[in-house]
Amino acid sequence: MAWFWEILVLVFAIFLMSVAGQVKSDASKHRYQQGDSVPLYGNKVAPFHNPSETHAYYSLPFCRPDPLIEKRESLIEVLNGYHLVSAPYKLDFLIKSGLQVLCRKNLTREEAFQFRTALVQDYFWEMYYDDLPLWGSIGKVDREGKASPEEYKYFIYTRIHFNIFFSGNHVIEILEFSYVAVWKEVNVSFEKRMDKYLKSAHLPRHYRIHEFAIGNALLALLFLIGCLVKICLPLFKKDFYRYTNEEDLDIEETGWKILHGDVFRYPNHKSLLAAAIGSGTQILAVQKLTGVEPVQ
Repeated sequence: MAWFWEILVLVFAIFLMSVAGQVKSDASKHRYQQGDSVPLYGNKVAPFHNPSETHAYYSLPFCRPDPLIEKRESLIEVLNGYHLVSAPYKLDFLIKSGLQVLCRKNLTREEAFQFRTALVQDYFWEMYYDDLPLWGSIGKVDREGKASPEEYKYFIYTRIHFNIFFSGNHVIEILEFSYVAVWKEVNVSFEKRMDKYLKSAHLPRHYRIHEFAIGNALLALLFLIGCLVKICLPLFKKDFYRYTNEEDLDIEETGWKILHGDVFRYPNHKSLLAAAIGSGTQILAVQKLTGVEPVQ
């Protein structure tokens, strides 16, 4: 009977290897000819100062394409929490375009309030063009020379300039903005060089996880551990006291003592279980149950 399980494990390992081959990104599927449509998806909008808070791309009243298409996410995209929807920009391969008007919106009071809130919190957007990420700021708040928030001026960036780098028939890089480099010497220490960026309304290229978010998670963890200890400790004390003072050794075991003999007991077919867990069977099972696609 042992040979049957060995053959089953071998067949299953070969199947997993074939699936893993499909998960890898294939460059041949990212080849384009002139005029081919290259996928561009909006993913999310989020405040720069709280990167753990994310919202759907169209939670803000941007211009929407018609029809709006939701991409079926791959397993990696699902695990990363992506929600990709079609963006309104049309960027066909090697096709240059001049200034294009997406839509004209007469913002309602509610939509204007949404944009204003996003600008105050330094929101940025994230898109993906041929699986390459793009980030950009939604706008900025002009606070210079203003004494109160009522005097602030709010600006929304309504134009994006795409510079797309390609090599042969592959998209290599996409940049949204041109730039100029100017060197100026300042009297700022290395430890304080990020202070200016954290207060800026413009989005840098890299996210920064703040100590506040980490501290908040640690406090929540300590609170849950404290609740667990408070609930379980009286039960354990009661059982220990009863067993140490009980003269009758034939008393029926209750509570946690019932399980103490099963903690280190081997399960049935332990070799098959170890092989399945070690090869990532649980990830494949999640993929099949959720219906997500492997990365293309």
